[in-house]
Amino acid sequence: MTKLFLKIPPAIRSLIMLVCAFGAYLLMTNENQTLQIIGYVLLGLMAVFIFYDRKAVKIAREEKMQKEREKEDRKRVAVSKNPFDDTKGGYVLKWAYYNENIAGCRYLNIPYKELKVGSTLRLVKDKLNAHDKNAIKVFYENHHVGFIHKNHIQEMFNKYSEDENYIIEVKLNSIDETNCRLQLQIGFYQLFNEKAFRVNQVIKFVLVSTFNKQDAWKNVNVNNYLRVDYNESGLVYKDDVLIGELKGSDLKKLSNFSRDFRIVYKVGLVTGNEEKHNLTGRVDAYVIED
Repeated sequence: MTKLFLKIPPAIRSLIMLVCAFGAYLLMTNENQTLQIIGYVLLGLMAVFIFYDRKAVKIAREEKMQKEREKEDRKRVAVSKNPFDDTKGGYVLKWAYYNENIAGCRYLNIPYKELKVGSTLRLVKDKLNAHDKNAIKVFYENHHVGFIHKNHIQEMFNKYSEDENYIIEVKLNSIDETNCRLQLQIGFYQLFNEKAFRVNQVIKFVLVSTFNKQDAWKNVNVNNYLRVDYNESGLVYKDDVLIGELKGSDLKKLSNFSRDFRIVYKVGLVTGNEEKHNLTGRVDAYVIED
């Protein structure tokens, strides 16, 4: 009933209320029985309308508040101070920039309702741009959402995007639909080598629980980069394939280091025999100073 009532335009609702109020006037000014019956009917209708009008006002207020909340949700701030992993495979985070404005947003048809803070963005060189030969387009999935400003980010992307020694990660940092503004965060990762980074020390750990992962070890070689998951009891992965674990004492030692340093993991040694299914190895952890 309330939904049906909401479909009645406010002007019509007000007119009906006036008619009902006239019924109350008839009750007070006439002794005619028929008019009094009509007055009681109109007075009852007025009571019903007052009841549903209050409900309608409440629903309209809630819908307005919901829209305002959604509006605020679309006007969000950065995910975190540092949304980038310190390392990605054999790459180490070299430079990171936050709160970088995206240019040209107000001139594009941007699907704001689909956007989410923290979503991955793509940067593509706009070689056919007549105004700027170094222009870079910003994409969210297949949606063109703007351009990189003519600044150091544009210069760095043009310099490193086609260099195999670097990988670049871009994320959506904040959304302000009201003012048609978007911001991004961008991290530049450099392939690890001891000459490019200051290595504090190299810690060596023996892998355990490798006996039931022999199929994975057939593809493991010295100097392959590894990933250690601190949240899963020191599980060690090569290319997202589980190859073993670290001992609890070794994991605790690494966890203490990881708070203050960036760490790159590599296969330091492979031992055993493939035919005997006893392949195992050693993890070398390179502790990097900032």
